[in-house]
Amino acid sequence: MGSTYEKSIEIKSISPVTFEYEITILKAHPEINIESPFTGDILGMDTTEIFFSYTPVTFSTAEAEI
Repeated sequence: MGSTYEKSIEIKSISPVTFEYEITILKAHPEINIESPFTGDILGMDTTEIFFSYTPVTFSTAEAEI
């Protein structure tokens, strides 16, 4: 408790076409934050990363859905 843990998830385009993405939070949790932009473009044959941080303040399981 008291420390912040960070994780990233890579989104990769395997086609030569640029596409847009949008992240929607379905179930929020106050101890879990999304550090990345909620919308953006992924260029063809490229990647982008979505960054998360988790700062626990209680001894319990935390869950969020995007």
